[in-house]
Amino acid sequence: MPKQMKSRVVRLRIYAVVVAVFMLVLAFLPKKAGGLPEIENKLLITVLGIDKQADGYFLSATAVMPQEGQDGAVKRLSIGATGDSVSNALEEIMIKMGKPLELGLCGLVIIGNSMDGESVVEHLNYLMSSGKIIPGAHLLYSPKCSAKETIEMSNNLSEATSNNLSELVEYNSTSNNVPTVTLIKFLSETASKSRASYMPCLEIKKKEQKGESQGGGEQNDSQKSGEKQGGEDKTEIESISTLALFKDGQKVALFDKEQTEGYTWTDKLSVYGLITLKSLSVNGHDFGQIYCQLLRKKCTLSTSLDGQIPTAKIKIEATLGHEDSYKLNDAYRYYGVSGKEMEEAVSNGYSRLIVQQISHSVESMKEYDCDILGTVDGMYRHNFNEFRTLKNTVDLFKNTQFTYEVIIKFI
Repeated sequence: MPKQMKSRVVRLRIYAVVVAVFMLVLAFLPKKAGGLPEIENKLLITVLGIDKQADGYFLSATAVMPQEGQDGAVKRLSIGATGDSVSNALEEIMIKMGKPLELGLCGLVIIGNSMDGESVVEHLNYLMSSGKIIPGAHLLYSPKCSAKETIEMSNNLSEATSNNLSELVEYNSTSNNVPTVTLIKFLSETASKSRASYMPCLEIKKKEQKGESQGGGEQNDSQKSGEKQGGEDKTEIESISTLALFKDGQKVALFDKEQTEGYTWTDKLSVYGLITLKSLSVNGHDFGQIYCQLLRKKCTLSTSLDGQIPTAKIKIEATLGHEDSYKLNDAYRYYGVSGKEMEEAVSNGYSRLIVQQISHSVESMKEYDCDILGTVDGMYRHNFNEFRTLKNTVDLFKNTQFTYEVIIKFI
């Protein structure tokens, strides 16, 4: 046999031995329970809720699991457990469910109203510092019920909404409806000199059934069953347009929609959405409501401690697009109001509206002594030398004199 052929035979025999050894190793390696992929051996958590109970803390969650017999379909279920701490409650959930938790996909943490009167900082610090939840997870506050009830109702929302509740919040992070806050932002603001932050409020209610009336009415079985989802009443989002104010991690107040709108103008991420001017009058002619789309926005907060007097200036530069430009044309055609006059009137109207909303919000913050604007923190950072000489910083925010400037542009 030629030497080259012998060498090839030897190599083939070595490869055969290696393959045989590899197969033996695979045969004796421990198998995962049920032979399922690793991801299916874990409990995927998408939403987490924290509530206070007499015997500790109740952690509730929405778990996502593969649905048998459905190609790629998943089912949601509400789970939870009680523990003397958040970490202990998480451990109890794993014991009850018989699976480790996977929180890397959790994009939403809901704080129930049962946590009122207690700081949430310790619990949120644990979730982030332990690496269990990503710093970019959003926070919500449940003002009317526990986080457990909110999560259970959220699982009965329509499929389009409930599958992506965190995406609903992410959408609002850029709209001008309500500002949002992430886990790391909330903790950073609470640790600042202002010691204040906020959470959007989420309210969910049972959906009104078709044919339901105040006096009651009859429905046949097929109607009732058709209006149920998974044996539970369908639900819908009632409100996600207000804020809960927190100081030192503890809830101190609730903003109504008008107060929230004022603060939203100062939120740098809220740059899109519909803006309504409730009435516009030019040269004695009433043009009713005017609608514009907010296309771009820039907000700056400048502070000063000149002469030991705390001052702050909020400047808003907003670019708007007309939703009902036909009114501008009709104004000239029927009333002789030029486009320049009309646009100037609209601009002034929006400027007054924005200043009114922001100033109302600021006065409310002063009333609750909750500086979610970060005014005091701004003074500490940018006026450090003057800040060190202050004798009284306790009432610094309340004593701050605010001025406002609004610049409106149209495209």
